[in-house]
Amino acid sequence: TSALTMSGGNKIMTITYRPNDGPLANASAVTVNLTPVGGGTPQTVAMTGGPTEFTYSYTVPSSTTAVNYTFTSGGTSDDTGGAGWSASTSAAFVMDGQFDSQNFVVSDNGMRIYAAIRGNKLYTATWSTKGGSSDHFIFITDQFGNPVTHPWAKAGKVYGKFDFTAQTKPWIGANPDNAYANGFGAAGRNWLGDQGKALETEIDLVQVFGSIPRILYIAVGAYPRANGGALLSQAPASFGNVADDIEIPEFQPVNTASIRDEDLDGKFDVGAPEMLVSVNGNDTDGNYGLRRFYLDEVALETSSLTVKFKPNAAGAISDVEVFTNLNRRDNAVLEENPSTVTSSSNTYFRAYAISAPGADGYYTTTIPVNLCGAYRLQVRYKVAGVNGGNYIYYTDNALRRDCAIVVSPKKALTLNMYEVNPLIVEAKDATFAGRSTFLDLVNDPTLPGESGGYDDRPDGLNKNHYS
Repeated sequence: TSALTMSGGNKIMTITYRPNDGPLANASAVTVNLTPVGGGTPQTVAMTGGPTEFTYSYTVPSSTTAVNYTFTSGGTSDDTGGAGWSASTSAAFVMDGQFDSQNFVVSDNGMRIYAAIRGNKLYTATWSTKGGSSDHFIFITDQFGNPVTHPWAKAGKVYGKFDFTAQTKPWIGANPDNAYANGFGAAGRNWLGDQGKALETEIDLVQVFGSIPRILYIAVGAYPRANGGALLSQAPASFGNVADDIEIPEFQPVNTASIRDEDLDGKFDVGAPEMLVSVNGNDTDGNYGLRRFYLDEVALETSSLTVKFKPNAAGAISDVEVFTNLNRRDNAVLEENPSTVTSSSNTYFRAYAISAPGADGYYTTTIPVNLCGAYRLQVRYKVAGVNGGNYIYYTDNALRRDCAIVVSPKKALTLNMYEVNPLIVEAKDATFAGRSTFLDLVNDPTLPGESGGYDDRPDGLNKNHYS
């Protein structure tokens, strides 16, 4: 058998061999022959222990995806009939009806979505149905389609390819007794835990989707047992137009790079970053947030905002920078390669370095606000051993998004805005023919119906206000 653990940032595969009545029965010494797949050098090493149980702990090369191994003693081999043994270096999740980690929660609306990835394996979970009176469902997709009738004949529809055919996207339904998976592929697994525990699943993304999607969409829902039962609870929260439908905005997007747990510590490798944007001591969540400013540029008025960032990652953090185009309107371009952006580059975006966290764990910096415009702001950082040493960006376009910063001219605060309905503002009577039109607002004498000085514009309406 083999077991995968982490130590000092390295994966350790501990191989245990019990000869029993096999070819190496009664052997006093055993060697294990290791052949790494994907990178690394084959090794033959002596195991410790014996004679009933031998062990060896192997430090897995970073590029290795699997390890094949056999055992020998003297001139005798045990290769399990010529096939040998093989173990993936991507640890699978544990299917035992217990949530693998509370750090895997990606959506919580009473109903919860847990999600994480190791290697090609996607873990999802929600509340178990055991001991209850409802049916629970997990829907997973990489793309949306036309709404389909709920596969268990519940009320409402689900947006995506979810049915009982071989082409279905993966989904699982569970009643208080059993769980039934569809589209999970040959390697798919699931477990229905006890009351108050987990309905959990594992699928091989490459097997199910053909590759690892950049973005996955996950939804969970609870329904009464009976056919036609209305949606009782869901995650994410209801957002669409039809109460019982699980519509596109009611799927939680997750960036697969953001939910990896390759170091097996029950936490996302990139962390669970927090970004606060503060103005005058008032902190607000920067995730898809908005901060507004009003400046008189002519009078050289300025303001400032403070960014507070906490990566919440297990690995060593470095190179924390605010990444924004604030005040950079004169350098605007349609697209820009983030790798060209530094703290001194003459680029549309600019990086602002933050040297060290404070006592509260937040990296903090203050940036001036001095030019009107519409801007975006996020943070980038590095975590040792994650993402190949490259920057990790707070915004993953799924769980986390930029903070918007809108800087308007101060005179906009005194602006009066009026709305007019062109169909009635110059209407001559209540008939269809008597309604007004956009042409009436233009009032160009050269246009049909306006020649000869004809003007049906009411007194006091100044056409110079329109363009």
